[in-house]
Amino acid sequence: MKKILFAIAALMVSTMSFAQGFGGFGGGQGMSFEPEDMAKRQADRLKEQLELTQVQYDSIYNYYLASSKEQAARREQMQNGGGQMPAEGDMQAMMEQMQKQRQAQEAKIKSFLTDDQKKKYDEAQEQRRQQRQQQGGQGGFGGFGGFGGGMPQ
Repeated sequence: MKKILFAIAALMVSTMSFAQGFGGFGGGQGMSFEPEDMAKRQADRLKEQLELTQVQYDSIYNYYLASSKEQAARREQMQNGGGQMPAEGDMQAMMEQMQKQRQAQEAKIKSFLTDDQKKKYDEAQEQRRQQRQQQGGQGGFGGFGGFGGGMPQ
């Protein structure tokens, strides 16, 4: 039961992270799941990819930090038994809710970007989606954004 709950929590965190341009938790060498560290990695990745200004970086970092703290609270609740395993039909509803969250998150990130940066962001997102599809059958949680498999994009 705990393994299933952890897998759901990992799925939630990884789906949020790959939508944010992080691409997964690969590498595993000293990777921290602390909200501040996650927000910094995600914002740093976008800064490198999209050549963000300092104002953009700060806005995106603060957004990621709030989102990461929310995810950490959900994960902690599930790990401490506060979350219940969803019923079979509820799993589909949960997946749909996560999809809506990803879309809202992408829209929020794009609100901080210029038109050129939005194009680059969309291209990077599509490339990551294709890579995840190719990784889907490979060990770890490769189908969930590359969790445990190599370096993030």
